[in-house]
Amino acid sequence: MKSGHVAITGLGVRSAAGHTPPEFWQTLLRARPTARLHAFDDARSVQHAACPIVDFTPDGYLTPKEAR
Repeated sequence: MKSGHVAITGLGVRSAAGHTPPEFWQTLLRARPTARLHAFDDARSVQHAACPIVDFTPDGYLTPKEAR
């Protein structure tokens, strides 16, 4: 089994289901779908679809190099 990529930020929740613990929890309780499929073409990647986290910018969390 291949493992996926996970970012451990230590900053709380950064997810398609919400950006704060209360927002995330309410999304889970309501069983709201959060996936908005986004196709991309990157020959270096095995995956060619992603569910982007909307309204999140890495500024203040990652350096520009890390954010690439």
